[in-house]
Amino acid sequence: MFSYVLALIAMLAFGPFASARWVPRAGLTALNHSGVDIGLSSELPTPAIARDQTKTLSTCTPSQSFELFLCDSTFPNSFCSFQHSGVSGKAAANDAAPDRVSQPAKGHWAEPSNYEDGSKTKFMRGEVALAVKQGRFVELRHPDFNADNEAISTSSYAIKFESEPIDMAVTGLHGCTSVVIVSRRGALAFHIWEIPSMRGRRFSIDPPIYEHQTEADNRFERDVLDGIHAGEGWNSPHKGGIDNMRNDESPDSSLEKFRNIFNDDANPKAIILTPVSYNKDSSDVFEYQARINQLTDEITQIFQGYALKLEVLGYRKATHKQLHDGATLADPSFASHMGKILVQYQAPHPAESSKNAKYRIWVEGEALEGDWADE
Repeated sequence: MFSYVLALIAMLAFGPFASARWVPRAGLTALNHSGVDIGLSSELPTPAIARDQTKTLSTCTPSQSFELFLCDSTFPNSFCSFQHSGVSGKAAANDAAPDRVSQPAKGHWAEPSNYEDGSKTKFMRGEVALAVKQGRFVELRHPDFNADNEAISTSSYAIKFESEPIDMAVTGLHGCTSVVIVSRRGALAFHIWEIPSMRGRRFSIDPPIYEHQTEADNRFERDVLDGIHAGEGWNSPHKGGIDNMRNDESPDSSLEKFRNIFNDDANPKAIILTPVSYNKDSSDVFEYQARINQLTDEITQIFQGYALKLEVLGYRKATHKQLHDGATLADPSFASHMGKILVQYQAPHPAESSKNAKYRIWVEGEALEGDWADE
């Protein structure tokens, strides 16, 4: 059992995600707006996730837009850079990740009940490992800073929703940021590096020396603001952007099957997952608030004319000490559920009363669930 006590977020009816509910993180105490404990149970403490409930995201400040109840202020910082995060290249899961103890019924997605003790953390580790082993994950890209034409560091992966359950994973979120777009037709996920994309290129760790602000701003615009628009094709780590999947005719033939999955009639929705910092005044703030403002504005502009439902989630960075079994932040053995996202899709099933397709976005073992019943 971890030694730190986590916090939670106000249990609003899933804010911008219509027809969805927030499933509280294990180990957290859910409080309503008056601060009254509403009695949620715990399994295993994990870093707190804070939710930004503000609809005008570009003008919000986290301390005003979500409620976070903290019990411990000792959270040493880690960071998300090429040497510390996630699964690189075509890595395969090894036997450190737990196996399912049962299989989901045909046509149904996997559940925590398919793992020992119904553990959400084992579910998260095991299902992310399976998605990676089967190639459905955002491959982390390590650009060559010395190259004449330096590639952007943002990477992405997409899945199309059809008649069978499908999922995909994002790893390496220990200070990095992820954007996930989901619609009736498919999903797209991005991995955005903390260093260099959000903070700037670092030349020295001790003392910390970063590139000039002008260069950092230019890098953010290229890697992130431009990077979410278009990818570089299915054979690249940065497979596709929103523009590739929102236009009537995708300019990239390798992305033909994703054409139109984010058109307005597909009811797209979005989340951003980004790190928060704990302040001495007992409030959490987004670590890169200005960058997140720019990112939300850019996404809103891409969907101009459509009332996009977009939610910003904040997470605490894990440290080496907080990860299981002495795992590094890279966690190539999937020894921890931290720093990971799992996107699941399940088509309508004849045996169920609901005839609506469903999706879930798992963040470190906590699920955002939704469908399109009222849309």
